[in-house]
Amino acid sequence: MGDGRGTVLGERGQARSEDEPSPETFKTVGAVRSDHHFMDVIATLALAGLLLVSGVTHWVFPAYYRTLVPGWVPLPGPVVAVTGGFDVLAGLLTAAPATRTIGAAGAAVLISGYLISHVDALVHARRDDPSPLRRPAGAIARILVNLGYIAWAVAVAAASR
Repeated sequence: MGDGRGTVLGERGQARSEDEPSPETFKTVGAVRSDHHFMDVIATLALAGLLLVSGVTHWVFPAYYRTLVPGWVPLPGPVVAVTGGFDVLAGLLTAAPATRTIGAAGAAVLISGYLISHVDALVHARRDDPSPLRRPAGAIARILVNLGYIAWAVAVAAASR
């Protein structure tokens, strides 16, 4: 409530300038900042978890991942094992606050490399293929999902700087 002289009374009756923000404003800003931080933590840990699970499944189910390696890439078995290791490394680095930026940035680069496989799948996609992932729509979906993962990793890296 103003007194006509440019001052207002706060919730406890203390006078302050009309231009001065109220303590309630800071509480709201603090709550928003806290929620934002909470979402950063969730996004970061979810990305780290995805990378860790993906990396481990490269080793547990290598036959599946070998089907994703383009035919022109030599030694698909070792490629799957090594990329699984890079996924695990990126996940561990992303999970740790001290290495989060480099981990998430590395994940973005790694996932960008996986786009080669998905673009190759699109080039070789056939509408009559029994596997939905090897049809044009499936290959396009794989590319779009990977672009989303890249954006996610870049966002985590940017938020952790």
